[in-house]
Amino acid sequence: MQSSAALSGVGSLLRDGKGDGMQRNGAHPPQGALREPDGGVVWRVWTPLSTAVSLVTSTSDGCEKYPMTPEGSGYFTLRQSQVEEGLPYAFKLADGHEYPDPA
Repeated sequence: MQSSAALSGVGSLLRDGKGDGMQRNGAHPPQGALREPDGGVVWRVWTPLSTAVSLVTSTSDGCEKYPMTPEGSGYFTLRQSQVEEGLPYAFKLADGHEYPDPA
């Protein structure tokens, strides 16, 4: 896992999610860090060639890694409550590489 300094340039939680994230009329569900009305966050990423994805977050205490749940059709999600605004994060794929939020 990369150090927290290496994660400083990746995505950070900045935007509000809207809706329930379900696909309608052929549209893709929203991706990235999606703030929910209760203050929780849903992270979603589409990576159809990966067999596993983890969310890696960085704080002053170090890095944490959380396995994401496959939704089907190449999407992976993770929901967490009480996430601070501006939290740096990246997606770590099964091949071990970490990527910033592409959304």
